[in-house]
Amino acid sequence: MGNETSKHKGLRKNSGGDQVQLQSPPRKKTPNYRWDDGRRFHDVKNSFYCLPNDDEEIDRLHLQHWLLKHTFKGNFKAPIENILMRYGTKVLDVGCGPGTWCLDMAETYTIPEFYGIDISAVFPEAIHPPNCHFQVANVLETLPFPRHTFDFVQMRGLSTALTESQWPIAIKELKRVCKPGGWIQLLEMNCDVQSAGPLFEELNTQAVHVCGLQNLNLRIAPKLKAMLTDNGLESVRTVITPVPLGWGGRLGQVFLEDIRTIFISSKPWLSKAFSIYDQEFDRCLDEAMNECVPYQAYYDWHVVWGRLPDNEAFDEY
Repeated sequence: MGNETSKHKGLRKNSGGDQVQLQSPPRKKTPNYRWDDGRRFHDVKNSFYCLPNDDEEIDRLHLQHWLLKHTFKGNFKAPIENILMRYGTKVLDVGCGPGTWCLDMAETYTIPEFYGIDISAVFPEAIHPPNCHFQVANVLETLPFPRHTFDFVQMRGLSTALTESQWPIAIKELKRVCKPGGWIQLLEMNCDVQSAGPLFEELNTQAVHVCGLQNLNLRIAPKLKAMLTDNGLESVRTVITPVPLGWGGRLGQVFLEDIRTIFISSKPWLSKAFSIYDQEFDRCLDEAMNECVPYQAYYDWHVVWGRLPDNEAFDEY
């Protein structure tokens, strides 16, 4: 692709040999977090995000970005290539995390302006391309942008953050800031694991159940198409791609480690829910993960996109 990645530490070389920093620099202290079993979690009212927001999680999100880019053969599926070549184009990434997607896109497409928002300031505050902008904001509240601002709006990886009742609120806000004729894209993993062994199946089922107690639906992905269609978007399409856990080459190996890291990151609350702690939790996790290759387990990733009608109008709110 004309770029080099130095492992997954967030540094890439562009075609000119310059390095672009994708890993966040040291960040200012913020009171909006809490600590649990040595891991830092965000602490924002009315928001339950079950994964940490510390440096270990940021590294995982950087790595997951490249995994998804490889899986879907690019950073987007919506037909926006021509839009990205126009002056005045604006793109929004909702729940941007450390900003890896925005930074990658801003380096590749230098004409548009890219905006990333997240409830935690884990994105780079100083070192980023001039056409890349980040700020703290919550999609469940009115975003700090006028309506009809963006030509493309994407939101991904928020099944661990949005409750069932919050998804319609978020979709409504994506519509508000999207221009008529613009595109909205959603990307989520369906946590209904396929072809898993009995131990991993049980681990996965219990994790989904525990999140469900917080009204988080980790199996929301198959509903994404209906969400966009029911909200009046046109030309809605879906691509479902199975990603192997540990088998099928390098991609499967990386994805297995991604999922392992997610379970390890969830240890503070999963261990309490399972009533197993420390080394016993680690042993159970290892045994479950070891089943993935012989059983050829996999998860499906769903990417859905749709176009806002040209005549779309909204009431101010």
